[in-house]
Amino acid sequence: MDHGQGRLSELARCPGRPSPGPRRVYAHSESKAGLDAGALCGRPDTGITATRDIDALLSCGADVVLYTRQLADLDDLTRLLANGLDVISTNLLLNLGGVSGETEARLRQACAEGGSSLHISGVNPGWINTMTAAMTAVCRDIRAVTISESADVSVYESPETWQAFGIGLPDPTPAVHDMARGDL
Repeated sequence: MDHGQGRLSELARCPGRPSPGPRRVYAHSESKAGLDAGALCGRPDTGITATRDIDALLSCGADVVLYTRQLADLDDLTRLLANGLDVISTNLLLNLGGVSGETEARLRQACAEGGSSLHISGVNPGWINTMTAAMTAVCRDIRAVTISESADVSVYESPETWQAFGIGLPDPTPAVHDMARGDL
């Protein structure tokens, strides 16, 4: 089941791939509910209608949820986990302060209740750790490692993603400040 559409969803990355079983797609906005999942990520129609009904998602027979929401919803996420669905996510839960404190406690409790698991990879999982280890392996004295990431997002059709993180806004909003601070 895809809990979000867009460029990171399974439908966007694997068009035409046969589904192994019943599937549903969750729509985060009213304007997307009822639309075909393929159309939501720029692909041919799939016959899978996006829904805003969490109960429909829970009853579809899925084992795993690909959770690619732009901003995490802890209530939805814990409900999926508590109902036995394993969750794989690219979302680092930064808008919730990351996986720490009360957020971590609720996630652990939901996994225990549902006998489920949560794997958070981020968008570029693991490669920077490998590169850093490789580049510093020949060094005797390391005083700092600084990494800068840049990406061409001029063709990324989701201004909401960038605005949620304050990119393109004239001034950061209190919500952007809170998300950046996390649980500090």
